[in-house]
Amino acid sequence: MRKRISAALACLAVGVIGLTSSANAAPVTWNIVSSASSISLAIPNQTLTITSSSSIASGLIGTSLTISLRALNPGTGSASTPTGWTIGNKQNVQGTIETDTDFTSSIQFLTGSNIEGIDSGSYAPLADGSAGTAPADFGTRIYAGAGALLGGLNLDMAIRNVLYEVVSGAIGIGGGGSFAASGTDFGLDNADLAYRGRNGFGLGGSTFVGLIGSGTAGIGGLSTDNSAGAGSVVVVGPNATLTLPITQTLAVPLDSDGLLVFKLNVAGTLVATAVVPEPATMGMMALGLAMLAPAAVRRWKKRS
Repeated sequence: MRKRISAALACLAVGVIGLTSSANAAPVTWNIVSSASSISLAIPNQTLTITSSSSIASGLIGTSLTISLRALNPGTGSASTPTGWTIGNKQNVQGTIETDTDFTSSIQFLTGSNIEGIDSGSYAPLADGSAGTAPADFGTRIYAGAGALLGGLNLDMAIRNVLYEVVSGAIGIGGGGSFAASGTDFGLDNADLAYRGRNGFGLGGSTFVGLIGSGTAGIGGLSTDNSAGAGSVVVVGPNATLTLPITQTLAVPLDSDGLLVFKLNVAGTLVATAVVPEPATMGMMALGLAMLAPAAVRRWKKRS
C-alpha cells in the first residue's frame, strides 16, 4: 500500500511537471501597436442599377436608374467633374485583441476584442448630417456621375466611432510562427455614418439632392472572410508579436430597402504585442508535489 501511494504521488508530480514542459493554449490579451496598425476603406468604381421605391421617390416608383459611384477626394476638381480618390480613407487603430493561444501551435481569435479607430482628420458633414466639418475616422465624397438625370450628384460622407472585430476558430501555427490569416473573420462591429447631398445639377440632380437630403445611419455587424495571406506570431524571449494582414470586400447598404448597396474594400494590418506567460505557477505546484511525496509516505508510516 505504501508503495502504491508513493508511486501515485510521484506520478502526479511527474505528470504536472510534464504539463509545464509544453505550452498550453490559454487566454491572451494583445496590445495593439497604433503606429504600426492601420485600416484603409476604399469605394472602388462600381455601377449600380437602382429601381426607385417609395423610400427614394414616390413619383419615380418603378423607374430604373443606372449610376456609377466613385469615392472622391472632397474639393478636388470642379463640382461638376471632380477627380481624385478620397483623402480620408486610412486611419490608425488602437486597443486590444483577445485570443486563445499557446504561441507555437495554435491561435484562436475571440469575441471581446476592443479594436478602435483613431480619427484621421476633419470631414463633412457633422455627426448629425448638417453642414460643416468635424473630426472623424474616415471621410469621402460619393460622386454619381454627370449624366443628364443625376446631374453631377455628390454625397459627402463621414464615418465616426468605428469599432472593429476579429474572430476565428482555432488556426494552426506553422514554421516561423506563420498562420493562415484567411481563417479569420474581420469586420465593422460599429460605425456611425453621416451623409449630406450636395452639388446636384439639372432637374435630376437637384431632385435627388433634395430627396437624399442629410442624415445619419448606423453600420454594424458587417463581416466577411479575410482573404489576406499569412499572419504571424513571433516570440523573442518573453515577448510575442502578432501580425494580422486584412484584405476583404464588404457590402454596405445605404437605405432600408437594400436598393443602394455598394462595395467597400477593406485593407490593412494589425500589429500587437503580448508577454508570454511563464509556467511558474504550474512548475511550483509540480515541485511542491515532488517534495511532499516522501513526507506524505513518512507520515503514513507513522500512522500505520
